[in-house]
Amino acid sequence: MKNTYKILSGLFLFSVLFTSCSSEEESNELSALEKELSLEHKGTLTLESTTYIFKNTGEISKFIGADRAFDFTYSNDLNYTLTENEGKHEGDDLVITNPETGEFMRLSHFKDLKNNRLQFDVEFSNGKTLLSVVYNSQSQLITDTNKCHDFPCRNVDEDTINSLLEISQDAGTAPCHDAVSACLNAGGKPRLTITRGNGWFTPQESCVVACN
Repeated sequence: MKNTYKILSGLFLFSVLFTSCSSEEESNELSALEKELSLEHKGTLTLESTTYIFKNTGEISKFIGADRAFDFTYSNDLNYTLTENEGKHEGDDLVITNPETGEFMRLSHFKDLKNNRLQFDVEFSNGKTLLSVVYNSQSQLITDTNKCHDFPCRNVDEDTINSLLEISQDAGTAPCHDAVSACLNAGGKPRLTITRGNGWFTPQESCVVACN
């Protein structure tokens, strides 16, 4: 009877330890988004459940929730100009314009969230709007509004502009959707190379997928 009790006690203790270890391993398992954020990067842009991570390689990783959607890069340069309405004071809008077509995006309602994070709304000339976008710069790219005189006080980098352009029109990467889905279903990481035309809000010239 005593031996049976010892065996049962030993099995119970082993079960508790195994369950504890399993729970600890599960809690320590990071999501794909958390893993990417733990790596060195240049900054992020978030809107609701969508996160863009600016990688040091020049690519941008797009996540929906905690899952990777795809990595992407544009094969040609972004042509834009920066202008502001009124002067350079707190509350001024930042207008980013395509000089070839007159298309624009207007960033407004800026709110300093501290720790180099900036929240703003975006209005596109195609009629779409985004609310409460959060830009988190890792390299001090946001100009201090108290020291700004000759340049736009609310400045952002090209990764941010490219991410805003990508999210502004899902049709831009539509030709790649099937290839992206097939790559994800196979356990791969899709990488898109997008060639843009002159227009920001017109279909892209091409979209090519590599499955890594």
